[in-house]
Amino acid sequence: MALAVAGCGGGGANEENGSGTGLSAPAAPSGLETTLQEEAVQLGWDPVDEADTYNVYRGTSSGVDVSGSALNAGISSSEYTDETAESGTEYFYVVTAVASEEGETAESGASEEASTALLASPSGLSATPGDGSTQLSWEAAGGADTYNVYRSTSSGVDASSDPLSTGINSVEYTDENAQNGTEYFYVVTAVASDDGESDPSGEASTVPLASPSGLSANPRDGSTQLSWEPAGGADSYNVYRGTSSGVDASGSALSTGVSSSEYTDETAQNGTEYFYVVTAVASSGGENAESDPSGEAAALPFAAPSGLEGTSRDSEVALSWDAAAGADTYNVYRSTSSMNEAEGEPLATGVAETSYVDTAAKNGTKYYYRVTSVSPSDTESSASGEVEKTPFSEPPGQP
Repeated sequence: MALAVAGCGGGGANEENGSGTGLSAPAAPSGLETTLQEEAVQLGWDPVDEADTYNVYRGTSSGVDVSGSALNAGISSSEYTDETAESGTEYFYVVTAVASEEGETAESGASEEASTALLASPSGLSATPGDGSTQLSWEAAGGADTYNVYRSTSSGVDASSDPLSTGINSVEYTDENAQNGTEYFYVVTAVASDDGESDPSGEASTVPLASPSGLSANPRDGSTQLSWEPAGGADSYNVYRGTSSGVDASGSALSTGVSSSEYTDETAQNGTEYFYVVTAVASSGGENAESDPSGEAAALPFAAPSGLEGTSRDSEVALSWDAAAGADTYNVYRSTSSMNEAEGEPLATGVAETSYVDTAAKNGTKYYYRVTSVSPSDTESSASGEVEKTPFSEPPGQP
């Protein structure tokens, strides 16, 4: 009930209107009240015994002028519905009583004023997904004191059902009871302090998403292998990359629509440190919702050594190779049979230079060597090409 009473004298209307018969004007109506309805304002007042009909006057400011045209005249009951009121505008109403006799009329003074504002529906509703939550925001509605939020798992939210939340005194709300992977539809209504509720806003929908967790980045030769834990509600993932910490997940993704929880960045350059984040994506109704980014992971791809060469000497073999981009140190492997890769325990680890002398070699034994690069994060590359060498002693009597 939107009752706002303001003193308004009763002298504005005709107290007598006839041709000298002396028809007395009825008493002014009392008890005028307004009630908000959907897209209308309902007026009601106490009946006046002498009245045959009533006139309703309306203004947009206090002190309604009853000397002008009535909003509606000749009303035969003590109630009236104003269906021409516009949402968000405050209106002021008065009513007069009219007596009729032998073609003559007499109009009372005006009732006291009652005012109300037909509530505008909230507009601009938007829904932003979070991890197990949805952030809603909307434009303020004229005449609103608070707002109610309604939610459904299908389009066409019923705003006559129980609301998800009531009495919201701001233009935003966080639904913290949303389940990741479920699509939700929302509408919002405006509420006036007299319990009037507007029509619902337009609908907004979204799918809450968990952010991927456990992101790891393993450097390789010209690539980085990424892996992460699956995120609840995700249909696919987007991968973002930067060359400095603080990757911008609002920019262009390195890769989109990744259907598993792993990805190989094959465009990485050896010797360049890269930083990565991953987001989860849910698809619904032809639109995609994207989660907040995962934690960041960094990797520095590095090359396998190349150009391995060896020189046989007395009880030793001298090895050398080309520096590998991104390598911190090198491991040396040795075998007495050809190796497909770096096999077994290394002969030497943590070699800081691009050369190594195997002083444990025995003359006359054929050895096979390979070298690997080791990154600053202690990740090992694939092996270099293989070199075969046999140490030997100088024949006696040689100068």
